[in-house]
Amino acid sequence: MKWKVLRHEFVDGIFTCRLGVKHHTVSSGIAAIIENDVGEIALSGPCCAKNAKYVINPNEKVPNLTTNLIKICRNETKSSGGDKALSLANKEIVKNINRKLYLELLIVLIPLIGMDDDTHCENVNFIIGLIKKGYDRKEILRKYGFLLLDIIDESNNTNYSLDYLNAIYTYIKKIDFLLNQNTCSNSDKDFLIGCKKYVMNHGCISDKQFALVQKKLEQYNSRIKYVPKF
Repeated sequence: MKWKVLRHEFVDGIFTCRLGVKHHTVSSGIAAIIENDVGEIALSGPCCAKNAKYVINPNEKVPNLTTNLIKICRNETKSSGGDKALSLANKEIVKNINRKLYLELLIVLIPLIGMDDDTHCENVNFIIGLIKKGYDRKEILRKYGFLLLDIIDESNNTNYSLDYLNAIYTYIKKIDFLLNQNTCSNSDKDFLIGCKKYVMNHGCISDKQFALVQKKLEQYNSRIKYVPKF
């Protein structure tokens, strides 16, 4: 039975990869979320998720919550002639990924930081309301995919932009990584928990706290690559 890769995201702890001849454990903290033809959801290591022996879409671009995605604006057209059709096709692919990624970020951030439908963006509140009511991902994308694209365009340079929500998610998961280390002292735990509470209370990242978290991550050869400034 082959599987389909849905997205990539952070996971806590060590997990067993569902793919491959011999099931093996993965400790990188990053997993591919996969689904088979009967609707079963499982975890795979990033490498196995690129193997055509196991998945039907090894080269497909899917939402990746662990990296920063470069957005392409709807009205940006730099190509001409024969390249224009290819450029437009690529933009459609990126737009499709972006709206799926934005929806996934809202889904994970609602329980993670207590995100509620009381933001300054009416459209964001509407989508959050749908998620809280239990609407299925596919249904939201089918009926309101255009609205997610509007949100991405309109929320640029705000705390609800695609880039910033992606940064918040990465920041929170990296803090969880630090909290799970055996070398994490009680004072470090208090500080890191305080960083998470700040995001929950204010919906944004403190620059000072971010700088200190980066220093702690560097001890483990890890970094948060980018947090948008505006």
